[in-house]
Amino acid sequence: MSKFKKIAIYVNEQQIESSIAPQENRFEYFQQLIDMYNDLNTGVVLEKNDLKALLNNPKKFVATRLIKDQEVSFGGLKLSLEKVFDIIEKPAGTDELIDKIINDNQVRELMMNQRNVEYFEIKNGDTVVINSEYLHKVTEQCTVYIETEKQAQAYKALQSIVENINELNGLKSRGYIQDLLFTDLLELNHSTGTVAINPYFTKQIL
Repeated sequence: MSKFKKIAIYVNEQQIESSIAPQENRFEYFQQLIDMYNDLNTGVVLEKNDLKALLNNPKKFVATRLIKDQEVSFGGLKLSLEKVFDIIEKPAGTDELIDKIINDNQVRELMMNQRNVEYFEIKNGDTVVINSEYLHKVTEQCTVYIETEKQAQAYKALQSIVENINELNGLKSRGYIQDLLFTDLLELNHSTGTVAINPYFTKQIL
């Protein structure tokens, strides 16, 4: 017997927005950092997950993109990447970007921005967006699935009920059919759980 393939029937968009809302005010902060990096014109386009690496070690991140040759010798001595970075001429704005990231980590509100970097990623090398894996996880949590054959059958039956109720609403001159469903239109047998038509329903459909 083949395994039932679950079917999505509802996505709670409002709940998704509520889950993402705490990150909304951080877009501007991360976008500013990305813009500052791109203004350096390093020739290396930012990749999807580079934001976290930039924040973890801004000096090393920028250095590896400005210095193409990772091994530089001076007077027969090999210089480290950081040492070479210290002595080369750097694009305007380099020190400002590095210092900002380091100094922001000392300010509580800005530090919290940096600690939430995992919820963001870079799109097309220049735009900060919500991390796609995080968004997928949240969407899954806010999605209702039919997971069994019985649930699928019940859903189909409920769809028929909904369609019929809406059709009856269109026939009624005032009020809503659902308010009268188990009082004037249908009869419920509490012993057997079965439902039958109330023969006096005609009083409600004129």
